[in-house]
Amino acid sequence: MRVLVALLSIGFAGTERHALELANALSQHCDVALLLRERPREAHQQAAYDALLRTIDPGLRVFVASRAMPVLGLWRAVRRFRPDLIHAHHERSARIASRYAFGVPVLATVHMHFRARDFARCTGLICLTHAEASALPHDYAGARFVIGNWVRPQPRPPAEALQSLRDSLGIQAGDYVIGTVARLEPVKGLDGLIIAFHAAALPQARLIIVGQGDQQATLAALARQLGLAKHVIFTGFRADARELYPSFDVFVSNSSDEPYGLAILEAAAAGVPVIATATVGATAIAEHLPLRLVPTGSQPPLVQAMRDAWSQRQPPAMANLHEFSIEHRVAEILAAYHQMAPHSSSSGQPLRRPSIPGDAGANEGADARHKDGHGDSAAGTGDEAPGTDDAANRHPNRLNAAALDPVDHA
Repeated sequence: MRVLVALLSIGFAGTERHALELANALSQHCDVALLLRERPREAHQQAAYDALLRTIDPGLRVFVASRAMPVLGLWRAVRRFRPDLIHAHHERSARIASRYAFGVPVLATVHMHFRARDFARCTGLICLTHAEASALPHDYAGARFVIGNWVRPQPRPPAEALQSLRDSLGIQAGDYVIGTVARLEPVKGLDGLIIAFHAAALPQARLIIVGQGDQQATLAALARQLGLAKHVIFTGFRADARELYPSFDVFVSNSSDEPYGLAILEAAAAGVPVIATATVGATAIAEHLPLRLVPTGSQPPLVQAMRDAWSQRQPPAMANLHEFSIEHRVAEILAAYHQMAPHSSSSGQPLRRPSIPGDAGANEGADARHKDGHGDSAAGTGDEAPGTDDAANRHPNRLNAAALDPVDHA
């Protein structure tokens, strides 16, 4: 089976990690290619893009769509790779692929929430929880699957390495560390977390906020206003965010809306106790892992949970992650693929390929493989119509001049 994984989003957060880890794992079972956006011009987005591309396994084929005309990029990727199925991640990817893939089945993972303009045309949908699946419109005609996120076990570093990590974050000996990993956006409730941290008044405590986003200046100003400038540490974007969890004494997610919560799983995988608001995602995870859930939007329970965690000082405890293993999830996703494309090339049955505008032959265009490289995805809005000017082809080094060689610039 040939699967094109489409990821036309911005940044390098949970959705992007999920999609790239899946592509890497799937490449052991079928022929996989990636469709990504070209490297952004904005300097503040480039570090995340570079981190994204570094996670792609060598040998995995990469197609790059221009920022201005992603539809043209999709067409060329489909023409050259000839996928049996497109697996779309992020709303934009699903919207473009389901409208312009010309007969190729499109399976989309709903990482946030269903919106008809993005997902209604998809041949099938993967929801991360049963609650999200039950919220799909009754008139959605495509196939429905419930397949949650996964997490890789995170070995706890030796004491000396852990102390070095805490030192690098500015954590003093004896500090009690409350940590969170999130985009700095209103839905993540970080302002409420800072206020609750202030109200908890925990002796010798630090709050570590890992991530970047539009709210960083506002949140830093709030911390200063509350007299917490020396107690709240903003790390900014960290490509190694997953390695920071062991430095936390407790992990807190204060999101008002979390369809799943990959950071919650990653904290549990590192053996860190977790406090989380009772969102759909956290509630689903709590069915399998010991989380302390608190009501969303309510400060007193969150304050009390942090005080209890501080007083109890639970030692690290590795969770049973069998239910969340990537091997388990890949098997479920492969089963969904074969249900969506039962006559794929891997079944030995003849496969009718779609007709693509400008298609001069099934093998037109050079095959390319991803070498060692850097990257992220660029911004864009709306449903751009195909055009004739392809910036990625005219400027083949725009993805990352120093890192990718060669790449299919779709």
